[in-house]
Amino acid sequence: MIRAGATWIAQQLGLKKARVSEKIEPWWKRRIKRDIKRLRKDINFLERSKSDELKSQVKLRNLDKKYGIRKNGLSTVIEELKQLLVAKSAKIKRYNQRITQYRQNRLFQVDQMRLFWEWNEEERGAIELPMLRNLKIIGIIYGVFKKNMKRMLSGFMNLRMWQKQVISCKRLFV
Repeated sequence: MIRAGATWIAQQLGLKKARVSEKIEPWWKRRIKRDIKRLRKDINFLERSKSDELKSQVKLRNLDKKYGIRKNGLSTVIEELKQLLVAKSAKIKRYNQRITQYRQNRLFQVDQMRLFWEWNEEERGAIELPMLRNLKIIGIIYGVFKKNMKRMLSGFMNLRMWQKQVISCKRLFV
């Protein structure tokens, strides 16, 4: 109600409708991605300086101050930066895995068949379940997912094609 009133007032004043922004990444994830980009750039620069392909001594001096190249040695600094790069990218990977796991757990509680379809698509690239050829298994699936049977079968193929098999499954398990 309040939003509708605010929208109406904004239209009367000639203001444009506010766009709903997309989901943006968390600030710490953006920061880590920026760090990864910077680390890749620095590693590339140091490896090029190791093979004497550089002309810019100013940037090399700045990196020397930042990472202590003279103190630790160029090869050691490059290896430490590579390890830091791997560690930062692993943080993002763990976060993405945790988000995926949470989403799949919620999906399992709400709609298990959609979760199984997603897993099948990831493994095979297409929806193809050979277990559906077996009428006994279709009957079990029908018993477990009685409410979702129509949607499940229409997602695989035409419902007309499967109607006869579903009816025969009902007869087997009734």
